[in-house]
Amino acid sequence: MVNIMRMDLYRLVHSKALWVFLAIIVALAAISTGTVAYVSSPTFTESLEAAEGLHVGFSDAKSTAEAGAALGSLVQNLSAESLVGSSLLSGGALACLFAIFVAIFLTAEFEGGFAKNVLSAQPNRLALLAARSVEIAVLAVAFTAVSIGATLAIAAVAGLELAPTPPADLALWAALVALSVAAFGMLTALGAWATRKMAASIVIGVVLASGVVTAMLKSALALFPSAPHIADYTPYSCTASLALGLDAAGTLDPLHIALVTAAFIVIGIGLGAVALQKRDV
Repeated sequence: MVNIMRMDLYRLVHSKALWVFLAIIVALAAISTGTVAYVSSPTFTESLEAAEGLHVGFSDAKSTAEAGAALGSLVQNLSAESLVGSSLLSGGALACLFAIFVAIFLTAEFEGGFAKNVLSAQPNRLALLAARSVEIAVLAVAFTAVSIGATLAIAAVAGLELAPTPPADLALWAALVALSVAAFGMLTALGAWATRKMAASIVIGVVLASGVVTAMLKSALALFPSAPHIADYTPYSCTASLALGLDAAGTLDPLHIALVTAAFIVIGIGLGAVALQKRDV
């Protein structure tokens, strides 16, 4: 297991994929945070106030200015959690990027023959599963840390003032985000081990991480008003809740999020042990 992780570390550090995906995360954080900083700045408010005397068609420039001022006031009350959530968690952006990366990383070893060399040196496929599970967890933490760090750093540079958040609450929230990202990583890994195909694994990961499955489930459950909120027990619902923060109205309980995401990680590992028994490598 240690030897496998050592080889994978070398592959990760020397491959372009990891750095490209981390750069994409930083770029998304910069664009989103920069937009929020501009909207909350006096420059944005002044530009809307200057438009009060302009009327195009049936538009009401004064109403537009008032709406813009209200928007600026709203973003000034953003917390670190909600800022990162709106930048990278809402819509499953971070989860999708992580799922695609995991799919590329895991299927490349099957398509390139690396898995055959690994299994020749280490026939115990459970050791391979354990190594991959640890790596996915560590990478989920890394992706989460870069997302939070980049967003907060850019906010500081842009002069964006955030509502204070207790360090303990921020740490708990970050841990739950990493756990939810790891859940999507394990489910994508399961798809990679089952199909051994990069394209199929990417599709599986993106469909899950983008909330397509959860949306379909909610649509089906809408036909049964008395049915329990089963959709709340999906990783995407947990991620969507985390995008709003821990204390926002209507969010899921932290313990609920932890148990649901941990359960899907365990399911991914359990079914992954079965999928890795395929003797095609």
